Amino acid sequence: MWYFPALLDLKVREFVLENRNPYADAYFKTVNYGGDGLIVGTAWALVWGYGKISNESGVIGWGRDGFLGFLMAGTSTYILKVLIGRERPYVSGNPTIFKPLNLDDKYQSLPSGHTAVAFSVVGVVWRKSKSPYLRISSLIYGLSVAGARVYLDKHWLSDVIFGAGVGFLAGYLSSGL
Repeated sequence: MWYFPALLDLKVREFVLENRNPYADAYFKTVNYGGDGLIVGTAWALVWGYGKISNESGVIGWGRDGFLGFLMAGTSTYILKVLIGRERPYVSGNPTIFKPLNLDDKYQSLPSGHTAVAFSVVGVVWRKSKSPYLRISSLIYGLSVAGARVYLDKHWLSDVIFGAGVGFLAGYLSSGL
């Protein structure tokens, strides 16, 4: 069952490790912050606060939906990480090692939390906005964070794909509540 994804994970990791450079290092280290829960959660809280202060219900809705999507993505991702217990790539380089029910961060690779948080933003944007520019910009943001997690050797490709799905679903569904 895990053979093909594990093989793909290994090939992608090998390619990334062989093609690192200082410019990509700087870019991905910076982009990685886009999936940080403290930053994304604070941003959505500020959007909500601005809406309250300016008495703009549309902005309040964006902030509320975004924050709820962030909470849903973060909570579900953390629960899944602990239950699944997949080893991070930098530990042994083996994508088939799992230690379920593990609180050690070295075994919390699947799904990617940073990617889930970033894609929760994508889900909210795709549900609430019809602007192709905003939608594509949000997708570039989410994909950049996902790429950073693989580039920085924190996650396997399959981790970020699963995290993107969890995050998008959380953001999209939170905007419909």
